[in-house]
Amino acid sequence: MKKSILTLLGMACGTLAAFSQSIGPSTLNAAGGSAVVSGNTYEWSVGEMAVVSTYADASLVVTQGVLQPNGSGTTGINEHTLSDKLLQVYPNPASSVLNIQPNFGRDCNLIYQLQDITGKTMLAGEQASATGKTLVQVNLNNLVSGSYLLQVQVKTGKDTYSNVYKIQKL
Repeated sequence: MKKSILTLLGMACGTLAAFSQSIGPSTLNAAGGSAVVSGNTYEWSVGEMAVVSTYADASLVVTQGVLQPNGSGTTGINEHTLSDKLLQVYPNPASSVLNIQPNFGRDCNLIYQLQDITGKTMLAGEQASATGKTLVQVNLNNLVSGSYLLQVQVKTGKDTYSNVYKIQKL
């Protein structure tokens, strides 16, 4: 009797544990791999869904399954993340003016977009700098208080540096 109650309890707990972490449809590959042939990387998987739908636009590709394009090395442009040494954005939080100060030792082109939390572009601009150190001041007086995202790109020849900053407008 005692043994059958423990067995029944164990089966109930096991059943709960098996389904408690389910988060929806997913795939699990039985096997797969990748290979480089003539400079091209090919990846494959075995055991994915037979029907795969894809959504794509200019900046996003979403597919079902696990193989996603990584996009590295396809444009011939070297992309880097902007560090605090190469670009300063201040003050943050800001009330009326936001300063964007590049620190490049050569000519560059600074492009920025300030977006609200819905992704709507509120302000945008571009500034060429022969010295790589031209201060860009963004007037925030016409914006309501809140959180914004500042996307900055600095282009220097074939190199592109970019970063996204969270800006608080007082």
